[in-house]
Amino acid sequence: MTDTTYIKSTVQDLINAYTYDCFNPLIKTMITLLRDKTSVQLATDFMNAKKYKAKNPSATDESRFNDLMNALTNAIKETNQLNQFITTNDFYNELVLFLNSQYANLQDTFNKGAYPKMIDALNRIFNPKKAKDDDDNDNEDDNLFDDLHKYVKTYSPTIDNVLNGFKLYHHTYNFENKDTNIDEDEFFTKEIIHMYNNNYVVFNIYHNNQALWCFQNDSKELNSTDYPFTSLTVDEFIKYIENNTYTMNSAHYTTLETIKRDYIGKSFDTLRTHLQMVPNLYFYQGEYKNNSDFNHLNDLQLRNTIQGFPNGFDDDITKKCLTIFCFNGMYSDSSQDVILTSYWLTTQSIDAILNKTDYDAFNWNNINAETFVNSIMQNSVFGTSCLH
Repeated sequence: MTDTTYIKSTVQDLINAYTYDCFNPLIKTMITLLRDKTSVQLATDFMNAKKYKAKNPSATDESRFNDLMNALTNAIKETNQLNQFITTNDFYNELVLFLNSQYANLQDTFNKGAYPKMIDALNRIFNPKKAKDDDDNDNEDDNLFDDLHKYVKTYSPTIDNVLNGFKLYHHTYNFENKDTNIDEDEFFTKEIIHMYNNNYVVFNIYHNNQALWCFQNDSKELNSTDYPFTSLTVDEFIKYIENNTYTMNSAHYTTLETIKRDYIGKSFDTLRTHLQMVPNLYFYQGEYKNNSDFNHLNDLQLRNTIQGFPNGFDDDITKKCLTIFCFNGMYSDSSQDVILTSYWLTTQSIDAILNKTDYDAFNWNNINAETFVNSIMQNSVFGTSCLH
């Protein structure tokens, strides 16, 4: 593995990689291995109680079952196919303990020598189907695999490829001189917002007072005076996340959909906070070039035009933007002078989102987040509509 290769990766790529749950693909791979010819052949000597006890006179059905689980676990381990999903080989020790504990659940099919049916039953244990009337709080299966989960990656096996696109750092925070009841989640959320405000494009995870920071390669260069962090290689970074359970900064759970809900609910203070939590947002003011199109309309026609204006844009751009169209201007009994100003929050440059016709319909200016929020909070003379 090399940690110097530049790969154009974004914070969102790293969020996606770090929130990848390896448990389900691990179980799927394991069940496939247990069903293959090698495992079926291996199980033959153990499934036949008479032949097995002839060689092992003191064996009980449960000890025979345990011997089979040990043999199957060792065979799976030798394939190395689960290693991509686990942080340490300690997983296999935990796996055999778990399998041995399932004797009561698998006893019937095991004693009948029905190996395929036994693996089907084991698969149902790993993939329980919850009844419609099951109460989540009373479901004892929720914690069934906790010990196994400790050794299963909570990040994509290919995370090292994404990390190559970042500058990686570790830092130990000193909380001793701070409030003894410090809220770590709140602390690190404020810390990352501060970095966003200073034009750093970063990803952050933390464990107690230990924090790992990933700066996009195209981000502003780290100021080592303000942030005396220790530089890491990709291998060093992965060792950290393998040895402890790191929490992803809550700022990374903020999405464009979160921001849209803030606007629709008119929660502008919350909107301001959330805008600080999403890196790589763009803000624009677009002045419509053909305002005279609206001046001949009567009140009903204008209201319909205002509400229908967002419908003229391609549907797929709603995944990349929040846009508010504000219809202002002067109005009198004899005439009206309508001015349409649009305010755009986008995840990409505006010219990459709009087709040429729509882009050329506006005169564009870059604005900041504060101007965006202040502008959309104002009442419009004729009304507003929203593309979201």
